[in-house]
Amino acid sequence: MINADNLKWIIPSKEHSTISENCIRYIKAGQQYNMNTVDDEVIIQLINQYLCSLCIPAVSNPKVIPKARELRRFDYASYKKIYNLKDKRDIVWLKFTKKKHHIGVIGASCDINFNYDTTSGKIISHLGESWDESYVFIFPLYNIPEELNRSDIESGIGNYLIANNIPIIDFYSHNY
Repeated sequence: MINADNLKWIIPSKEHSTISENCIRYIKAGQQYNMNTVDDEVIIQLINQYLCSLCIPAVSNPKVIPKARELRRFDYASYKKIYNLKDKRDIVWLKFTKKKHHIGVIGASCDINFNYDTTSGKIISHLGESWDESYVFIFPLYNIPEELNRSDIESGIGNYLIANNIPIIDFYSHNY
């Protein structure tokens, strides 16, 4: 039997990363969902603190409103150009839930979507939540230190937010 108090020490292995009834990821999501949310400004401040600790410039306004169309709602090529990124995938993004405004998932690369057939979509659906499609946060990763990559920074941001008691519904997503 899973002891929910010990889940903070577990990152599910790949074979346990899939979703099924009573799985670790659903249990942890329920715990996170019961935590209080914080204002966007607190999240932005914490992420910028972390990025600056890596000598990556802070982002004053990471809020991006998706384009009103079914496909290609985000223009990753323009982010690359505007922020002078080496690769259009050099971003970390956050999506939020609609009802309680929790961070639903943290990701890296150019694959932001509001689907429910993904792991994070299944998790928030299990909680009776939906995606807030009105905006996402995108943090361009300009000047990534040579010894790191975008996935390392994604993991660092997620773990830094967790260490600062910021709930993330898909608690483990940034570690895969």
